[in-house]
Amino acid sequence: MAERRTLAQLRTERARRGNSLNVEVAGVVVALEKLEANFKGLAGRNPNAEGNARRAVWIADNSGGEGEVLVAKTFLWKERATQLGDRLEQDLEAGRTVLAVSPIDISDINRGQLGTKKAGGTTYKLDPAAEGDLAGLVEPLGDAALAQQLRDWCGGEGVAAAVAAAVAAGKRLIRAKGGNGSGAALGWLRL
Repeated sequence: MAERRTLAQLRTERARRGNSLNVEVAGVVVALEKLEANFKGLAGRNPNAEGNARRAVWIADNSGGEGEVLVAKTFLWKERATQLGDRLEQDLEAGRTVLAVSPIDISDINRGQLGTKKAGGTTYKLDPAAEGDLAGLVEPLGDAALAQQLRDWCGGEGVAAAVAAAVAAGKRLIRAKGGNGSGAALGWLRL
C-alpha cells in the first residue's frame, strides 16, 4: 500500500528526473475537462501513432492550511477516461466523489506537474466505491473518515468558489509554463 501524501506535502517535493513516488494523493473531484478520444501527446509527431483516450480530472484537498485551497490536475487514461470519467461527471453535480491516485511522477514539479502512467500501473481509488463494470477499473478508497472529512470541507462556505478559482489558476500555470498535458498541475489560491 502506498503512503498517502497531501497536495501541500507534494508542493514541497524536489524534482529529479524520473522521480516517481510510490505515494497516493486523495482529493475531492471538483472539475473535469472534456474527453480527448484520440490524444497522441508526443506520439502526435508520428502520423501513424495510435492515440489514447484521456480525460483531465481536478481534485482538491484541505491541506493548504488556513485560507488556502490546493487543487491538482491528473488524467484518466483509456477505458478509465471514458467509463470512470462518465461516472465522475454524473457525480460532480450530485455529490462529492473522492478520488485517490498512485503512484505519481514528480519529475516535472517545477513546471507544476505531477504525472500518471498512460500504459497502466496507476491505481485509482474511489469513494463512494464503484459498482458493476467500474469495479474492475477502480478500487474502493477504504477510508470513509478521510472521504467524509474532504466532502465536509469542500461543502463549506466559500470553498466552491475558491476551488473554481484555484482550478483556473492551475490552468493558467500549465499554459504559462508550457505544460504538454502529460501530467498534473498544482494550483493554489489564498482566500
